[in-house]
Amino acid sequence: MNTLYTYLHFIPFFLSVILSAYIPAIYQPYSWVFYFFIFAHGLMYSLYALYWVLRSQRFYENVSKGKIVKNWLTIFIASTIVIYINAVLIYFNIVPFYPSSSFVFSVVLLILIICGFYSFDVFSSDMEKYKNSSLNKDAALDYSNELKRLMNDDKPFLNPELTLTSLSKTLGITSKQLSQIINQVEGKNYSQYIAELRVYQAVELLKTNKYKHYTMAAIAYECGFSSISSFNIAFKKITGKTPVQYKQTVKVY
Repeated sequence: MNTLYTYLHFIPFFLSVILSAYIPAIYQPYSWVFYFFIFAHGLMYSLYALYWVLRSQRFYENVSKGKIVKNWLTIFIASTIVIYINAVLIYFNIVPFYPSSSFVFSVVLLILIICGFYSFDVFSSDMEKYKNSSLNKDAALDYSNELKRLMNDDKPFLNPELTLTSLSKTLGITSKQLSQIINQVEGKNYSQYIAELRVYQAVELLKTNKYKHYTMAAIAYECGFSSISSFNIAFKKITGKTPVQYKQTVKVY
């Protein structure tokens, strides 16, 4: 479903390519309707993209280099919006094409170059970090599958004393290799990975009638959290709701 939803964003582009022969010249009657639609669509799409980037805090908190990616996308989309606004102003003869267009493009390009220089890590691969690792991609995937089976069957994350080192010993690899596996395969660090598993476990308990009368502190400790505060923070970050808010809306079975 998510993949299909992603492809839907390309529909306007493919339509413009397929129907390019029918695009009216700018001097033809009512051609302004077509071009106004193009500008309006691009501007509204960019504004919504900026809104989504700024609002989707939880997504970036669970993505490697999340803060850098968010800042870069914000600047890139904002630059696109400036270009669209300039194009609209030029089309309706509010500002002249020259030097307005060249000035705006030059400033935007300069800003992107500067920001790209200071955010260079966003373009680098995580593989660079582990280029000297003895763990290749296939081996990392095998250990990742073994890690998932371990988490599903034994649920070691329920132990509040679980550490990266102790978990790596269970898998028979080094802590650095385990960190590499979680980072490359899961796209998050060890702490985020364990917190997510514990929150999902809490979600299941909150749905179960057996735990209906448990306090939130009891639920937190059952799921491996060492404190109620860390439980509340992690739960809100991952689900978008506090444990109490979630409990009020969930259907118990």
